[in-house]
Amino acid sequence: MVTVLGANIVRSTPGLLGGLGVMRIVVGDNSSWWFTYDHYLIFIQNPSEYRLLDSYIGYIPEVSNREDLYANLSASLCFPDYFGKNWDALCELYLDFYWIDTLNIVIIHENLSKLSFDDFRMYMSIVLYCIDSWKKDIGHNILFVFNQKERKQIMDIIHDCLQADD
Repeated sequence: MVTVLGANIVRSTPGLLGGLGVMRIVVGDNSSWWFTYDHYLIFIQNPSEYRLLDSYIGYIPEVSNREDLYANLSASLCFPDYFGKNWDALCELYLDFYWIDTLNIVIIHENLSKLSFDDFRMYMSIVLYCIDSWKKDIGHNILFVFNQKERKQIMDIIHDCLQADD
């Protein structure tokens, strides 16, 4: 998707476009440039190869169930000891990230497809809720990276979640 010499390149651009707030410049394969908001998600073919300069990278390897997801998120993102290993606790931590000093946080998901449909849907609904909440600014720029192979499944879940909000 957004690959330059085998690595994704994303540069923060504080207030470059005036009243639109903080945006990112994304450089594509054909040297095209475009702007996106700082809080978002992307899909790439090789998530483990994704890099964002000056960022805290949380790498989540393939997970097989909800408990595996909690354990990998907790270890990779250095969750506080009080993390309750449930959806509410995950949402609470995703809404804050006070323990990470780095401005940019990238959460890379290698493969979530082994999660049950209900767990996959719940996780994605938390991601969407948090992305929407971050519009009010939580002091970090957060990017979720997902495997391109899961794009359809994730987009279907996002569509369903957005339809439910209407």
